[in-house]
Amino acid sequence: MGIFPRVAHWDDDSLFDIIIGTADGTVRYYKNLGDELFDEGVDLEVGPPGGKVPIDVGSRSTVCIVDWDEDGRRDLLLGSYAGKFHLYLNTGSDLAPEFESFSNLQGPGGDLAIPVSRSSPEMFDLDGDGAKDLLAGDNEGQLWFYPNRGANDAPVFDFRYRVECASVPYDLPNFARTRPRVCDFNDDGYADILTGSYYHTVHLLPGGNYEPDDVPEWASGVLDLTAWPNPFNPKTTLSFTLPQSGRVDLSIYDGTGRRLRTLLGEWREAGECRVEWNGRDREGRLLGSGVYLVKVTATDYFDLKKLVLLK
Repeated sequence: MGIFPRVAHWDDDSLFDIIIGTADGTVRYYKNLGDELFDEGVDLEVGPPGGKVPIDVGSRSTVCIVDWDEDGRRDLLLGSYAGKFHLYLNTGSDLAPEFESFSNLQGPGGDLAIPVSRSSPEMFDLDGDGAKDLLAGDNEGQLWFYPNRGANDAPVFDFRYRVECASVPYDLPNFARTRPRVCDFNDDGYADILTGSYYHTVHLLPGGNYEPDDVPEWASGVLDLTAWPNPFNPKTTLSFTLPQSGRVDLSIYDGTGRRLRTLLGEWREAGECRVEWNGRDREGRLLGSGVYLVKVTATDYFDLKKLVLLK
């Protein structure tokens, strides 16, 4: 009881296959055999070669198929009964996916999660800034919008808003279990939201009604964040210019939006600021080679920069 289907070209035969989230928290793949026939299905697995186990998010897995890091390969973002978001990055190919590990999306206080249970994620550029955002349904018939304050290939989510329809918070009655999907349903050039519910009904939110009025207009790039050297090893100097005095947050993130270290979290006077980063996390552990994201936030401004650590 309880399945959540998505369709995708999961292999190289050009036929649409079915990927299903299940009530027990696993994810199953049904290969399209043609002539409207599908095989008996197999569990998608995660782990190193020779040590794979079925993907399992606990219970009530919901599936979003997305190229999280824009590397040309489909990744999996899964919701769960616990309300968290579980990211499985594809280390195989677009038509032969393989998952070696997973991580939970991170927010300011730890694991990113909806306020209630049964997270159901969808990824789409909802605010038109060129970076995909996170939209989530829940157990109580509401919808949650997490604007991406990172980059399209390195999302960062640090606050959420209730989705509104006609200036009223969207809320289906009696624990309706919203499950959103973004599409241009009426072919008018605007993104619409379709959402299913526990009561076997489908609801349409026409394009433009999903964006809350109180999403702040942050100015990006004004702080002129730079890193030198970049790529770097073992350290780099981060510099930026504050147009006005105020509290500053300067933090390092990984590709899943997990905050690895806060370099600044204090009041600073207007003017140029310089901070050195030695490639270590908050525990003092030296990070491995890879791409990281530095984000600076100050009053109504923010800026981002990719950092490449080479060893």
